[in-house]
Amino acid sequence: MKSFFTIAVLLSASLLVETASAQSSSESLRFSFGAESQMFIDGTSSIHDWTCNVEKMTGGFQATAGAKASTYEVSTATLKVDPKDIECGKGQMNRKLRDALDSKTDATIQFSLTQASNVDLSSGPKAAKLSGTLRIAGKTIPVVVNATGSMSATNQIQFEGSTKILMSDYDIDPPTALLGTLKTGNEITIRFLMKAAQDN
Repeated sequence: MKSFFTIAVLLSASLLVETASAQSSSESLRFSFGAESQMFIDGTSSIHDWTCNVEKMTGGFQATAGAKASTYEVSTATLKVDPKDIECGKGQMNRKLRDALDSKTDATIQFSLTQASNVDLSSGPKAAKLSGTLRIAGKTIPVVVNATGSMSATNQIQFEGSTKILMSDYDIDPPTALLGTLKTGNEITIRFLMKAAQDN
């Protein structure tokens, strides 16, 4: 289940975005993911479907002014999730998830941007493509995420979408419970609505 975080989120780095205030073309700006961001992990099991909520995410991206007025080109981006901040609504499910995501080194789930498509959001929502690496339970593999980016009413950069991931890609055995009666499916879906604001 861990693989989900992904992701996500991280999308913001893939955008050329319009902001409310014009900046110098040489000025480097920092955007951070806000508390209004949302991410969910959906999965299946032999008994019922399930959903976990990622309650906290940290990270952001660096950007410089683009060639076009009021647009910014993202250069670097990261997104981190602590497995302890994933809430599945049931104590046993939480324990199973954290055990699955355990790592002898660092259990933090981290997405790092390697390449992003350039999208000018000044004329409305646009498709964005984000390429990067996702580390889960100590294993890092390349990922590509597609999302739709737009500007919110409060001039935040926001993007939403979903992506599917296989737990087995990260050498994770799908959790089981009830003496093996409940078996989770290998594939999970990560849904996200990420919002980022420029740091003061």
